Amino acid sequence: MNPAARVIASLLVSLSLLSGCGDEPSTACNGLDELCERTYDQVVYATTHNAFNASDEGFKLANQTHGVRRQLEDGVRGLMLDIYDEGDDVLVYHGVLSDFLGYARLADVLAEIADFLRRQPREVVTIIFETYASPESTRRAFEESGAIDYVYVHEEGATYPTLAEMIERNERLVVFTDRDGGAYDWYLPVWDHARETPYAAGKPEELECLGGRGPEEAPLLIFNHFLTQISGSPSLAEMINYDPYLGDRIEECEEALGQKVNFVTVDFYEIGDTLAVTRRLNTSR
Repeated sequence: MNPAARVIASLLVSLSLLSGCGDEPSTACNGLDELCERTYDQVVYATTHNAFNASDEGFKLANQTHGVRRQLEDGVRGLMLDIYDEGDDVLVYHGVLSDFLGYARLADVLAEIADFLRRQPREVVTIIFETYASPESTRRAFEESGAIDYVYVHEEGATYPTLAEMIERNERLVVFTDRDGGAYDWYLPVWDHARETPYAAGKPEELECLGGRGPEEAPLLIFNHFLTQISGSPSLAEMINYDPYLGDRIEECEEALGQKVNFVTVDFYEIGDTLAVTRRLNTSR
């Protein structure tokens, strides 16, 4: 396409977006009408383990192919992020700060999330932090990025609102942390709200339906479904991300633990059926 034709095509796309092409605005919540009246803890969220650690973003020993922006566009609604205080900034990286392995500023990652929420006003997103940063420096990153405008405030002991209520209040970014939870009314202690299945499996047969961190009475369940052999890899994801294995294992763990899964946490989400299984669970419950 020559430059003039490219400009004309771009203008036509922009005009079609502005006009809406006659389509009515969506009334769905996280892509499905039936989720609007469900409370936050009744919904299933496709979730990326070490979401920032993506090969497309230059990270080595990656857990994902695509970065956070693409993950959200594709339908991921839960993001696991490791955060560290480094000087006057908060960085995301995995285990060791290294130019070779890769790192990014938390504020930059949060800005991508905030931009998505701004463009998609009917979507609810969750962050689960593995935290090695202070609450104060983390809050500054939220403020710098604009993500602070969307955080969900939870009163201790309260039940969760419906997705429609969260959307109406524009509190569409739920933030959990494994350290210093409660420092702010939006900075929620994850192991008060959730429990998880074990996460250290290296082979499919080592994946277990047992309770890990978090109390049995916690209302949310993090279903860890990834393999690690030094790091994750596409070949490991190929072993376990497909149906019927993924769906059968969710069903097995729900029965064993007496609780519905909320966060289906995987490496290389685009390999296999994670998004399709998540949607199926959301439409069948």
